[in-house]
Amino acid sequence: MKTKLLNSFILFLSLFFINGLTAQTFNVNTIYYQITSSNAPLKVKVINPNGMSGGNYTGDITIPSIVVHNDQTYNVTEIDNYAFYNCTGLTSITIPTSVTSIGEGAFAVCTGLTSISIPSSVTSIRYATFYSCTGLTSVFIGNSVTSIGIGAFDSCNKLTSISLPSSVTSISDSAFAHCDGLTSFTSLATTPPSLGLNVFWGTWQGNCALFVPENSKTAYAAASQWNGFKNVNTYLSTTETKNNLLKVYPNPAKDHVVISNISKGENISVYDLSGKILFQTKSPGNSLNINTSSYKNGIYLVKVGEKTTKIIVNK
Repeated sequence: MKTKLLNSFILFLSLFFINGLTAQTFNVNTIYYQITSSNAPLKVKVINPNGMSGGNYTGDITIPSIVVHNDQTYNVTEIDNYAFYNCTGLTSITIPTSVTSIGEGAFAVCTGLTSISIPSSVTSIRYATFYSCTGLTSVFIGNSVTSIGIGAFDSCNKLTSISLPSSVTSISDSAFAHCDGLTSFTSLATTPPSLGLNVFWGTWQGNCALFVPENSKTAYAAASQWNGFKNVNTYLSTTETKNNLLKVYPNPAKDHVVISNISKGENISVYDLSGKILFQTKSPGNSLNINTSSYKNGIYLVKVGEKTTKIIVNK
């Protein structure tokens, strides 16, 4: 299965670059652009000038939302197909909200990239976008993404957790194949997204916990392929834990979460799913506001005295 996808990927890549760069191109601050609209509003996309050989971009890259060329101001709205393909020296990239489209294979075989945030302006993750990004450990997917393409995260074997926004309705073939490092997979959609073939191909799924909205556990547990996860857990999508009366809000959280219905002086700890302690304190009263702005997206455990509840961070 993996070989078939790789061959298909290489073929597609070859066909894409046969035509070469035909439209006007230029570079500003080491980033190369191709003009996609010469009429107002003026638009460009980020490209790779090396064509099929890829590479070129290294270090930390920040894509601007606008760029000036020949006294004209262009909106940066796209990242081209394979724009950062095989850029093994690329370590980080910042994508502005002006970008509405990220092309196929855009970051494929990009081994130095460790984390990426897909802005809410992007609606789809396309074919092989992060294929074989073996250095990738953290991905944030914006809350407008509705579909995840074939092999999008295939062989991203250092990813340990991933959270899909509630907007995702479909996931294509082999999208998460060979993601052997995943131990936590969160889907915020109340209805299980439709799946293509072998979406979770490999053995990792049997060792990975699935987290879903509390009222959707039965649906996920019964759905084909979704039911292959080690266990199906729920996070509380509203306010209150049923077993211990702790109140948690907002949940999912962005930059903070409030824990209430606690006693003054109680020990409070926050753990990640590996058991690492991220925060410890004693309750100053019956509620506590915990700063989660530095937390990566995922599931965390909050222990209050002998009581434990889950929170999810989704920025």
